[in-house]
Parts: sequence; structure tokens; C-alpha cells
Amino acid sequence: MTSFTRVFKIGLIDFWRNRWLSLAATMMMTMTIFTIALFGLLDLSINQTAKTLQEKIDIAVFFKDTATDAQITELQNLLKARPDVKEVQYISRDEALQRFRERSKYRAAVLKLLDQGYGSQLPRSLSVKATTPESLQTIATYIKQPPYDTVIERISYEENKTLIDKYIASTYFIKQTGLFLSVLFVVIAILVIYNTIRLTIFMRREEIEIMQLVGATGWYIKFPFILEGVMYGTFAVIITTVLLIIGARAAAPFVTRYIDSPSFDFQQFFISHLAVLTLIELFVGVIIGGLCSYLAVRRHLR
Repeated sequence: MTSFTRVFKIGLIDFWRNRWLSLAATMMMTMTIFTIALFGLLDLSINQTAKTLQEKIDIAVFFKDTATDAQITELQNLLKARPDVKEVQYISRDEALQRFRERSKYRAAVLKLLDQGYGSQLPRSLSVKATTPESLQTIATYIKQPPYDTVIERISYEENKTLIDKYIASTYFIKQTGLFLSVLFVVIAILVIYNTIRLTIFMRREEIEIMQLVGATGWYIKFPFILEGVMYGTFAVIITTVLLIIGARAAAPFVTRYIDSPSFDFQQFFISHLAVLTLIELFVGVIIGGLCSYLAVRRHLR
């Protein structure tokens, strides 16, 4: 235990002795972990946005007056059987009128027209919710095929298509950019930490030779360098977590407004995932720092 404590102290002393190198390696590691954590958090937020989007966006299939109840029911059952369809709801004329009246309750002129009977011609429809936004195009194409195309007045998917396509494109871009930047910073961090430890070994070569001559074990000599790498990762995680907390608090109103869901609070969402996010950061930081140091020690310290 005394030997381990002594080796641990040596690691701390070396970390402080080479503080400018340690600072550079820690900052590089911070950038790496922060990038991974940021895009990880964005990915979680995107998944939450997807759930909100699925609740908001559906396909409304409006039928012509010539469509029979049997045809509508048959199409409803076929859609329910599809694996990419989450829910299908039939909306009668009366229910459509009631919904339209509810949406227009603050517009006196519209309500007056409805009271005069102008809302009686609202079409029957099916409200179709997909399992994923990407499935909406496939479902819309399926609905427009014969024999149902002759009894369908219009499909609302075309009206929402721009929003859906923009969401899918932005989601793909964010995920691909996050993956690219994460891999890039991991590679840079590995190179920086590896060369930092290599330089530290070179600067302490005379001290290491003396320790070897007096019979110090390989573990006693090597472990402080590995500990330095672990400390780079640990301090980087602390800095990253503080930055994320400050950033999340500042960005919470904007993100919540962007997702636009009454049930979603980004700050609470961040806090609920903070512990898991920190553990992942710590795992990544310790693995990168410790592994790079081990490889450098194994390669340059005989």
C-alpha cells in the first residue's frame, strides 16, 4: 500500500512538474471528450425530437364523397396491418367539424359560417401515424396506388413533406458530422498524449536510469507515466462536465423552443442524462489517456 501511495505521488508530481505539457494534453483531451459528449447529447435530443415529430406529423387521407364506408374501412385495416404504421384513426364528418370548430374557437367569422352550415361538407378522413418519419413517404405512396386512388381527394403528406425532408436531412448531417469530428479528435488526442508521455520519458531519462540502477521495479517506474495519462482524461472529464452544465443551462430555452413540445424540458432532460453521460466521458477519458500512456511507455521505456 505504501509503495502504491509513493508511486501515486510520483505521478502527481510529474503531472505538475510538466504542467505546460500536461495542460496541452488535458485541453486536447477536453476538446475530444467535449465533442463526443456534445454530439452524444445532440443525438439524444434528436431522438426526443423524433418522438415529438411523430406525435405531430401524420398523414391525413381525405376521401371523396363517392367513397363508401366499406372502402374506407378496408383501407384502414390494410394500413393497420403494415409494420411501419403505428396508428390509424377514422375521422367522420361530425368529428372533423368538431375539431375544426375547436381550432377556430377564437375566430368569430369562421364560427359564424360553421353555424350557418358551411362545415357540413368537410370530408371523411383517416389519420395515419408512422413508426418513424422516414416511413411516411412509403406509406403515402402505398395509399395513392389503385384501387384507392380513385376515392381519395388528397393526402396531406405533400404539405408536410418539406418539413419532414428537412428534419431527416438535418438529423443525418448532425450524426455524420458528430461521428467524423469525434473520430478526428480521438485520433489527435491519441497522438498528443502519446507524444507528451514520450517527451516526458525523454526529459526524465537520467532519473529513470538511476532508478533502474538502484533496483526499482518496472511497475514502479512505468506506473507514474500511465497515471499521468489517466489524469489527463480525468481532468478533461471534470472540465467537460462543467462546460456542458453551463452550456446546457444557457441553451435550454432555445432548444426547448426549437423542439416545441409542452412535455419536453431540455434542462430536465439534460440533468436526467448527466450521470450516464459523465460515466461515458470518464470511461472514454481513462481508456484513451491510460492506453496511450501504456503504449508510449511500452514503446519507449525498456
